[in-house]
Amino acid sequence: CPDAGAECHSYEGAVIDVDTLPLPVPPETERNTRGTKPADSGDSTGFDDLTEPDGHLITDLRSALWHPDMLRQARSDHPWITNGYRLASLKGTVFEDEARALWIDWSLTAADSYPDEQLDDVAAARWDNDLVPDGSSYRGIFADAQKSGWTNPAALRLRAQNISKMAPSTRGELLAQHYGDVSLKADGNMVYRYTGQGWTFIPEAELRRRLSQIFRDNNAPFNPYEIKSAIETMQMQLPLMGETPRNLIGFANGVYELEAKVFRPHRKEDWLTCHNGVMYTPPADGENLKEHAPNFYRWLSHSAGGNARKMERINAALFMVLANRYDWQLFIEVTGTGGSGKSVFTGIARLLAGEENTTSGTIQDMDTARERASFVGKSLITLPDQAGYTGSGAGIKAITGGDVVRIDPKHIKPFETVIRAVVIATNNEPMRFTERQGGISRRRVIFPFTHAVDVNERDPALAEKIKAELPVIVRHLLATFENPQDAERLLTEQRDSAEALQVKNENDPMYGFCSQLVGLPDATGMGMGDRRKAYDPWLYLYPAYIAYLDAYGFQRIPTLNKFKGDLTDTLKAFGVNLQSTRTEKGFRYNVNLADDAKEWMYGDDEEEPPTAP
Repeated sequence: CPDAGAECHSYEGAVIDVDTLPLPVPPETERNTRGTKPADSGDSTGFDDLTEPDGHLITDLRSALWHPDMLRQARSDHPWITNGYRLASLKGTVFEDEARALWIDWSLTAADSYPDEQLDDVAAARWDNDLVPDGSSYRGIFADAQKSGWTNPAALRLRAQNISKMAPSTRGELLAQHYGDVSLKADGNMVYRYTGQGWTFIPEAELRRRLSQIFRDNNAPFNPYEIKSAIETMQMQLPLMGETPRNLIGFANGVYELEAKVFRPHRKEDWLTCHNGVMYTPPADGENLKEHAPNFYRWLSHSAGGNARKMERINAALFMVLANRYDWQLFIEVTGTGGSGKSVFTGIARLLAGEENTTSGTIQDMDTARERASFVGKSLITLPDQAGYTGSGAGIKAITGGDVVRIDPKHIKPFETVIRAVVIATNNEPMRFTERQGGISRRRVIFPFTHAVDVNERDPALAEKIKAELPVIVRHLLATFENPQDAERLLTEQRDSAEALQVKNENDPMYGFCSQLVGLPDATGMGMGDRRKAYDPWLYLYPAYIAYLDAYGFQRIPTLNKFKGDLTDTLKAFGVNLQSTRTEKGFRYNVNLADDAKEWMYGDDEEEPPTAP
């Protein structure tokens, strides 16, 4: 009889034999150390010949285990040990050694989740001492991966046996399936595949090699036209890629959302085509640059001459690289003597962007469609050790302005695209741009590095030391510029700074000359002049400019009309809108020479300059 106080209820329906019910499945738990729980048996049922052991077995298992969802299993205790027992089913076979190596490699993909453990040693010990065949099968790995969308390569190999009889569109489908998750970028007709860490570009040459290899693997003859037509029809069938949101920064182990200020796993829908290769981890308590990234801090302080505001601006430039804010339509020019830290700046920028996402070139390369091909798909373009350059800068203006530019790769049909990359140029001598319409000056952010490190004090290992501090640097930049517009404002501030203008003054004669002019409220100042009658350099602007060129050793004298246009455009950088008024003695303008002009106008001559009539 029931116990006293027991509750009784009546139910209608069929009687259930509780002995036939499955045991409850305990919830999976996360632990900070690798687990020991054995896997359930029964993985081997319900499979066909596609999963029978053959020469492709280990390669296929690697493909399955490196599927994004399966990589996440390596970070969770129960699935990790489960797959260990599944691989252990290959013990005692010819695949045992390869299976052991595969188990260790897969375990190491979760190293950032277990920072206090040597996962290669842990996985090896588990394999050697604990993992034994228990009825589980490697086939369970294939089953889990297929549930997550993985395509078994064995099925593709079986289908490919008929490749010689396929239509071009079917061959294209087969090729796409070999790559897994693929999409097409409309501009340039470029194929990308999703790797779990972002979308990676597949060059057309690689597509040709892969398809031709499929033909050879099946002893099927082929010709170049069959390869070309299959690739073209594949491109026609692929879904189009979307645009990458501007608020995401890609890391090796996920993405950081700038607006939400959260770190999360990668998603296909992010459409990221690059990440910086850095493993993101949360900051330590009280983390700061001076104590936790001392080598970077020492370089930063020295390069800025100890100026705290300039240190902030340099960090803003590095943040622009980290966040790939090409859309700010700015480019960085770091100029200074050798040993002043320019190459270190570029090296840090390359680390922040990721080496695979960085390419180098010259400013001349930006002007030609053929050379621009190497810039496509990159997030950082460096122009290191630029030799003396004088030109319009049409290419760098178009690229940094977000314009559509023509690309003419070798052996590929030319196309047009937007190059979404930050540009950094370094040089000992600043570049000279002949463009005066403001397109270059609005984009050009000059950082003079004027403090060279003594040869005896230079540290050849500095770059490697800073590389080890990269996670701290990244976290500092993210924390400092929670509002990315703060970084943009700092770069605009540097662009318009006195030291940046001084570089232009010393290197560009038109800027230097304009720095010697004083704006007036009314057009009662100097005349324009010419090289014949009105040639007094103190009274007329054109003769004054020629005198300035002569005083500082510049040899190219522009025509009068070009001088007028350049003067008007350049004065805008000084906040002066050139105006004129007609008088009885010709036009007068709203500028005069500053008193300092006497030094280069007359040298040691103490004769007083004439006054304007």
